[in-house]
Amino acid sequence: MGLSFLTLCVVLVVGGAWVMAAFSPALSHIFDGGDTIPGGRPNYLRNVLEILSFFATGVLLPGAAIWAGIFARRQADEARKSRETAENIRLSEVYMEIVERWNSRRLFEARKLIFELVDQYKALEPEKKALYEAPQHYIRHCLLTVMADDRGKRAKYIILLQFFEDLGLLCYKNYIREDDIFDFIGSPIITQMEYLQEYIRAVRTAPDGRIVKSRYANAIYLYKAAKKFRPALHEEEMWPS
Repeated sequence: MGLSFLTLCVVLVVGGAWVMAAFSPALSHIFDGGDTIPGGRPNYLRNVLEILSFFATGVLLPGAAIWAGIFARRQADEARKSRETAENIRLSEVYMEIVERWNSRRLFEARKLIFELVDQYKALEPEKKALYEAPQHYIRHCLLTVMADDRGKRAKYIILLQFFEDLGLLCYKNYIREDDIFDFIGSPIITQMEYLQEYIRAVRTAPDGRIVKSRYANAIYLYKAAKKFRPALHEEEMWPS
């Protein structure tokens, strides 16, 4: 219907212009305000043409302009919705890849190894446990001393940090939505990063005491952002008994 209205407007405007151009001498007498036209005949068309001219300039042209604005707004809305749909599809694919990687055997084993170190710490004799302030300090000791000569074994533990580093970079660059990631694995990120925080602090400290701020910077960003995130609780009604 909008296209038909626009077509009508165009036809009337173009037709009016053609009539004005083709019959300008005659029309000049019609619009000169006189009551008669050459030959002494009454000027019946003057009022009719004035009304048509007013309708074309006062109604059709503004109407066409309004319709054009509405059409442009509609096109912009459709383009925006298309972009949003495409972006949601892209993010869904990215999230599925992240979840798949998180549940991969390598990362599963890495998380398992960290928890095994925590269990080892809890099982220590009181006098040995007193050497460490918390599981984080014991984990740092194990990764830096016990496994110092076996980097391959240590890599199995810290592969989790590299995953957090990659994920943190994606969040920092706004390639993915942080809230979505924290809905998926927010709590595990906080738990694992806190267990590894003393090791991270140690490897970020250079021999001269200087802090290497670029080392694991994105993983730390991810951890801090996850700590600030407070996911909305989804409540469901109790099932009928």
